[in-house]
Amino acid sequence: MPKQDNYDFFYDVMDEACMLLYEHTNANYLDCLIRASLDLIEGINDNRLDKEALNKLDAIYEKLNEHNFSSEDIRLAFNLLLVKAFKHAKYPLDYIIPDSISLVFANIIRTYFNKETYINMLELNAKAAVLSNTIVNFLDFEVGCFAIEEDAKMANVAKINFNLQQRDIVVYNNKAIDPCEVNCDVVIGELKSRLQDDKYVPYYEITSKMRNLEEDGIFIFLIDNDFFNHTDMNAFRNRFTGTLLGLLILPQTLFKGTIEKSILIGAKKQIDDFDMLVLNLPNFADAVSLNEALIKIEDWIRDVRLAVLEK
Repeated sequence: MPKQDNYDFFYDVMDEACMLLYEHTNANYLDCLIRASLDLIEGINDNRLDKEALNKLDAIYEKLNEHNFSSEDIRLAFNLLLVKAFKHAKYPLDYIIPDSISLVFANIIRTYFNKETYINMLELNAKAAVLSNTIVNFLDFEVGCFAIEEDAKMANVAKINFNLQQRDIVVYNNKAIDPCEVNCDVVIGELKSRLQDDKYVPYYEITSKMRNLEEDGIFIFLIDNDFFNHTDMNAFRNRFTGTLLGLLILPQTLFKGTIEKSILIGAKKQIDDFDMLVLNLPNFADAVSLNEALIKIEDWIRDVRLAVLEK
């Protein structure tokens, strides 16, 4: 378990480094965070700073080198640093998927793959790969991580997010619908509602990645609640060769003033006579009701696993 004083300390020292870089380079805070993170990973390499500033920076990093941090300490601290960085660089804060949602993803993956020792996972529209990072920290088996992110800077941040914890991730700087040469057991990500050439993009993002899934693989996507309401839904159903397994409708309390969302779960295999589960999740502040819902989901996921393997 992370200790608050540990991740607070990591945050404070990294923030100190970022502010020093900010004062000497006039770069925005996000670029300073990228630079400071790379300093930790690769060593200081910055010819924009004078000797005095470099010595100060080296002393700041030494504070971190003298401490032991868990992966979860670093993850929590880096998420907080991202919030500050995104505000300064005017990136949307919803690039950071809340832990409450990420942990539902993690629980589904842990239950479905509970007999496995290693899986490959691909995240679409990864941004800073916050979702993948959270999931990996809460699984007890090894995960090979891959991601697709169109924004070059975010693709770089996604790599840094993993490398700070001495983990590897392969990030493709492409659109989610572009071809990707990786076979994976689970595809995850957030598919935001948007139209391109009058077509609903999330439908194409899903169908484009079915080829990347192993035969027994599943996908789990965070979707906007208008997902089923578009005019080309029937065309999507005709193109879609797998099975839509379940829809977990997230509580409204998570999305005050923003678009409400759900978690869509599906399989690559086409399972005949399968009744799609639709479940309204309770307020996450209601621990008893939430625990009951998660137990129900776990039992259902085990049944799904059997249905997929038997097909």
